[in-house]
Amino acid sequence: DETSSTRARSMATFAEYKAMKLPRPRLFGLQEIEGAVEDYEAIIEAQAEGFRAQSSGSVSMAPVQTMGQPPFHPFLAGPEAQTCVKSGYIAGDEHYVIKVAPGGVRENERRGLPVNSGLTLVCSQRTARLEAIFFDEGLLTEIR
Repeated sequence: DETSSTRARSMATFAEYKAMKLPRPRLFGLQEIEGAVEDYEAIIEAQAEGFRAQSSGSVSMAPVQTMGQPPFHPFLAGPEAQTCVKSGYIAGDEHYVIKVAPGGVRENERRGLPVNSGLTLVCSQRTARLEAIFFDEGLLTEIR
C-alpha cells in the first residue's frame, strides 16, 4: 500500500546516514567558555541587544518547561531540585538555542559538585541541525 511504501522510502538507515558524512556539532567546555566570558561589558551589551530585540517583537520564546516541581513529581534529588528547559530565537538570525538548566540539588555541595549545572544547544534556523553544544555546568546562568 502507498502509505507503507512512502514510510519505507522516508526512513533512512544507519548506512545512509554514515554515507552523508554529517558534520559533528562543535563542543565547548568550561575552559573554552571561560575565555569567551571574560569581557563583562561585552556580555552586558549582548544582553541589552537581546532585550532590545525582545522589545521590538522579533524574539520568539517557547514557555519554560520545568520538571521536578509541582504539578509534577519531585526528583529523587530533593524538593528543590528541578530542570528548566528554555528555548528561543531572533527572527532572521542564523541560530536558535535550547538551554537545559538542572539545579537546586543541595546535596551536591557535600559531594563537591555544583548545586546547578547546565548546557546550551545551538541549532541552525536554516537546517535545524545541531551546530554547537556548550557544557557550561550552570556557569552561564550564574554569570547572567
